Amino acid sequence: SDGRSVTQRLKLTAVGLDSIPLFVSEDYRSTKPNAERFVAIEKRWPGCRYVYIADNPAKDFLAPNARGWLTLGANWIEDRVHEIELSPLCAASRPRHWLSDPVEVIHQIEAA
Repeated sequence: SDGRSVTQRLKLTAVGLDSIPLFVSEDYRSTKPNAERFVAIEKRWPGCRYVYIADNPAKDFLAPNARGWLTLGANWIEDRVHEIELSPLCAASRPRHWLSDPVEVIHQIEAA
């Protein structure tokens, strides 16, 4: 997750996901597209397949795409903070799939 550690952890707690490991940029003193947190995840769970879900193509997908992760764009968010402007972005900045509904995440993971 990108942002301040306390804020990101409160978000996870609010949706009942506070028991899962969280890799927050502030904890690593880095920001996207730094690959450090992705490498940390790969080291913690070696030999796995990895999925990354985000919504900002300007910075979110560069590192996980470069590392071969399945990248999914959350395009179901109505009050988006970031506008999705795909035309000036190279393929490395785009998710493999844009999803219009959270349920599609399961389908994309199963298909991969």
